[in-house]
Amino acid sequence: MRDNDDTLPAWYYPAAGGGYTIWPDFLRPYYRDPRLLDQHFMTDGERQNNGWLADYVLCAWGSGGRGTSNDPYWRWPGAPVYDGSGMRPMVLADVQRPAETLQYTDGFTGRYQSYIAWKHDKRILNGAFVDGHAHLVSALDWERIDHDAGGYYYRIAATDR
Repeated sequence: MRDNDDTLPAWYYPAAGGGYTIWPDFLRPYYRDPRLLDQHFMTDGERQNNGWLADYVLCAWGSGGRGTSNDPYWRWPGAPVYDGSGMRPMVLADVQRPAETLQYTDGFTGRYQSYIAWKHDKRILNGAFVDGHAHLVSALDWERIDHDAGGYYYRIAATDR
């Protein structure tokens, strides 16, 4: 992340000449072999039909949830931040708990969509966290809800709590 002044990656970036570049293409200079992003979750036919780019998801969606126990708050790293003068990219210093905030996990990234996919036994995900470490994420970890003065929030998905 030093190449980008600790700015966290977004799901897509505007491309020169119009359109956009999705995160696997943008980060391509940092890995040698595209098979690094391939866990064989989809058949070749499914890949072609969906514009497959990776068997991982960059968790970079904007905020959601109402902060209630039934609808906890979340804000993934990489989502834009409003700083009083406008929107800006999220930086590493904006993440309150980098060792507990998920950045990448198993799933599907294509040209037009992405989603998290529980493809391993016992509802386990591979997880890469903002601080750079990786470990398995169980369904219990995924669904863990904490509470503070601002309300209820998903522990591994709320960067600013």
